[in-house]
Amino acid sequence: KEEDKTHLCEVCTKRGDANAIHVSMRDGNDTFIEVEIFCSQFEGLDGTTRYLVGLREFTDKSPPSGQLPGWTAESACIAAPQAVIVDTFDQLRVLKVSDGLASLTGVAQGKPFVKYVQNSSDFTAWIQQHMNVRMHAAMETGTCSDSESEEHSVAANFEIHLRPSFDWTHSHFSAVCTMQAAGSNGILDIIDLEPHHAQIRICDIVRQPGGFKRHSVQSRLPRNSPPICHSGSFSSSAEDNKSAR
Repeated sequence: KEEDKTHLCEVCTKRGDANAIHVSMRDGNDTFIEVEIFCSQFEGLDGTTRYLVGLREFTDKSPPSGQLPGWTAESACIAAPQAVIVDTFDQLRVLKVSDGLASLTGVAQGKPFVKYVQNSSDFTAWIQQHMNVRMHAAMETGTCSDSESEEHSVAANFEIHLRPSFDWTHSHFSAVCTMQAAGSNGILDIIDLEPHHAQIRICDIVRQPGGFKRHSVQSRLPRNSPPICHSGSFSSSAEDNKSAR
């Protein structure tokens, strides 16, 4: 960040013992991550000023009690189902995320969830289909056989590929997503949900070989527009993706 640049220059020009500062840097997906920089200035054998710099990812959040950082914490998070709530009116912005999913992927509240999804176009289309079924059913009075058959035509589960919070250049997470009814996941504390908010349960998480490469730059869900898309109008459908190419 711009405000960190001046502070970094001041620290790096100090001689003597190593100095440490916390700054924000952008990663390969243009997401800010918190890092700790260690810097020491000294004079080389040739009289030239030299710098020794160290860098590591940093968080001020304490790990859950009884857990160790790194791979031990990852194993514990993978073993438990995770969840996220997104706003389908606002580029799948994250409204709430389970601690385990945040630890595994770096997903943060207020960020577009698709930034962490490799197969984001297919994922967005899957959510749209489920939200359309829900909205159509809500507009119908009584039991509607058409809505029931439409719901059965939408895949209940979706295999998602997620960016790990570390080592994402060499690996990614695969997992199974399921859309949940309001208050039914038992993972996140209940918040006031609007009809356009989607609760997603994520389980069967496995770290897979192969670096994270997102197939689309951003979600194609239009900002502040209803998720109801009639036949052939999904903005993230396979037909649109083909024509975009």
